[in-house]
Amino acid sequence: QYDHIVRGGTHARPGGDAAVVRVPCERDGRVVNKLLAFSSDCNGRLCELDPRQGAAMAVAEACRNLVCAGGEPVGLTDCLNFGSPERPEIMRQFSDAVDGMADACRALSVPIVSGNVSLYNETDGRPIPPTPVAGCVGLVADVRLVPSGWQSGDAVLLATVPQESLAAEVALIRFLWKAAPLLSLCHDVGAAGVEAALAEATHWSGREADLELPAEPAAGAAVLACPPENVARLGSKGFVQIGEVR
Repeated sequence: QYDHIVRGGTHARPGGDAAVVRVPCERDGRVVNKLLAFSSDCNGRLCELDPRQGAAMAVAEACRNLVCAGGEPVGLTDCLNFGSPERPEIMRQFSDAVDGMADACRALSVPIVSGNVSLYNETDGRPIPPTPVAGCVGLVADVRLVPSGWQSGDAVLLATVPQESLAAEVALIRFLWKAAPLLSLCHDVGAAGVEAALAEATHWSGREADLELPAEPAAGAAVLACPPENVARLGSKGFVQIGEVR
């Protein structure tokens, strides 16, 4: 009913990995403020190359964005946009995309609870790329889990998956969720790459960092920052240190 600046309920505005909103709920006759996080994702180019893999990665990226904002994914919605299902190749895309989303939901134990389908999206006989959009909602257990930006002296890390696979994406999401209490910043690396993600992190945090960039990582990745004493607590796998905040 209202945009994100009305009523003062927005904790993290749109533009980051996920929006976070305070929602008053009534429980046992008293009001309890819950923090909900929201994100949505799709990669139409990847879906055009491989509808099943692309749709699975859309679900995984929506969940990855959510955990970067401190939320635990609890439910998904979808918007399945395709050309004419009367074309066998389009119907195959649609079927494969649904199977891919189901693969990701099972792997992440997050259900799809609603959604819609938009078909016959064509112009002059040319269909749109298969575009299955995944929207994710999650619960933020503690406002302190929402990253506020890296701080002076923080170690800057890059978490990556070794190859583009659903199992690797799930492992990264679980690592980020477990690491959340130790982090001052967690930011998903999108299609624009590591450099863009680091520039965004610098802008949001208002502090510069001295960095040495590695080779471009494959598949999913996230930029992390935490106090130096927390680096060892993150474990020994899944990330590399690339610098320090000034």
